[in-house]
Amino acid sequence: MMKLIIQPLRKDNMGTNLHMKLLLLIVFVSTGTFALAQRNYCYNQVGKNIDFPTKRADSLYLDYFNITSTGYIKIVNPTKDTLYLFSSYFTQELQSSKYLHEVDKKNKTYYISFVPIVSNLATKRTDKIILGEESIAHKGQVLYDFIKLDPNTYYVLKVNYNTLFKNGKASRNAVKCYNNLSLSKFKEASFKTLTTSKLAGKYNLVFQFGVYTDVRVLCSESDYYLNEFEFDKQAKSFKTINLPVQFNNPDYPLFK
Repeated sequence: MMKLIIQPLRKDNMGTNLHMKLLLLIVFVSTGTFALAQRNYCYNQVGKNIDFPTKRADSLYLDYFNITSTGYIKIVNPTKDTLYLFSSYFTQELQSSKYLHEVDKKNKTYYISFVPIVSNLATKRTDKIILGEESIAHKGQVLYDFIKLDPNTYYVLKVNYNTLFKNGKASRNAVKCYNNLSLSKFKEASFKTLTTSKLAGKYNLVFQFGVYTDVRVLCSESDYYLNEFEFDKQAKSFKTINLPVQFNNPDYPLFK
């Protein structure tokens, strides 16, 4: 736990100096708290060892259960290969971001997409800090990070639906579906927003994840600048895994 020690400030001859010191202290604490809430670059948390019977042995799979307003998504790797689950958007503050809520009106599907937006991800944050949900839409605010799933390991993602859909009644609270693989680190994404409260009919709810077999280039900060084409190639080498979820809840009438 980080301890913050605040020493009494001496009043200077000019009262404005004291005011300025207090203001700087507030800014320091605020930005420091924000930085702690962000995922570190390629921290690569390791999954837990499997201690339960698996449903298959030849490929990674997803499992799901929910308790009241909380869903638990279990990503299981029963194979002999090490896999990397993209995890930069897993934080609670980002899950409700409209840029992760993708709507396919034609197929009546509502995606919660944790797939990487490769055009905006980086290895180092810019000096200009953008807080909260909007950080996803700007380059250099969210850094690459993964869950390392060694053979016979798993990871559980907790999703609170009250948090996930807290912007459900807001305007322009989701984006139209697009192809993530059409993006690159050389061009920023362009998002077309929509308002979900204006959608007609019932939608299927699907969670999306990006899984990599290799992230050595992505986890090399120098390659981001000196090996750009290989970096971009590996950034788009993920496989998308979908998890359809039955979500019959009167508080969320949009879903089947």
